[in-house]
Amino acid sequence: MPAWPYLLVLAFAAVAARSDPTAPTQVPSSGGVRAFAPGVRIDWSRRRVEVDARVVLRRGPLELLACSPRTREHESIFVVQARPKRVYQAMGLIGLEPGSPVRYDEAHDRWYAPNGAALAISVRCGSGEAQPVRRLFRRAEAQKGLSEIPWVFSGSRTAADGRFGADLDGTLICVVDFETALISVGARHTADNDQLWLEANTDAIPPIGTDCTLLIAAHEASEHELTVLVELDGTLTVENDTVSVAQLVERFKRNPHAREKVVVRLKPARGVATQKLDALAKQLVGAGVPRRAIAFEATVAP
Repeated sequence: MPAWPYLLVLAFAAVAARSDPTAPTQVPSSGGVRAFAPGVRIDWSRRRVEVDARVVLRRGPLELLACSPRTREHESIFVVQARPKRVYQAMGLIGLEPGSPVRYDEAHDRWYAPNGAALAISVRCGSGEAQPVRRLFRRAEAQKGLSEIPWVFSGSRTAADGRFGADLDGTLICVVDFETALISVGARHTADNDQLWLEANTDAIPPIGTDCTLLIAAHEASEHELTVLVELDGTLTVENDTVSVAQLVERFKRNPHAREKVVVRLKPARGVATQKLDALAKQLVGAGVPRRAIAFEATVAP
């Protein structure tokens, strides 16, 4: 195992211990899977967090993939016993950067989409093979499957009294807008019951009570993705090429997979505000890029 994970563990564990005296601080002696907290493990070799989960719902519209016990089981496929804060800490230990959940800006009277490190989430049930969790969903309006869900490490919010928002609300992995979501979809999706965009894909979900493992890791860009570096001066760069908004839209449209698979991932340089990303996303949508195909990575602090 390389040396850098140990340094990262030590630094993060020190911060966690200061902010939460009960936070686990064990440093692994070698690679492989190591217990981190009840129901949470870290696979150091794969840089992946493993979370125990149980199937609690197989039919109907959904607001979450996974929730805490006695919170939102009526609208979530899985229930997870582990505290969301422990999952948050484990994700930090493998180097994932939290961003922010959906938020409302009173000064500008507008909502901003979730952002954060791009994630890949899969699930393994019983002795079966791991599969992308997107297969457990289908679009509510069209009853068709999904080729991509742009998951992001939104990181939840902290309540005024210092308590971790996702611990209070049980909002572990969400597919609609929750300000306390630990993990979100990197796009706005209303939580209004009559407008929910996803429902359970019953045929792909194991029986109620099945024990499963959620596998959370950094998302590796596919050949179909366009990762766009957004500079402080507004310059856009794709694969070391400077492009205009029009050229970016053209790259998106000429890709044969654009209708289903291409994701335009906006990645801010240091100091770039979320508002700049939101304005760029609005431009792209106005030029014909579907909003579901745009995702934000974490805004880097100045």
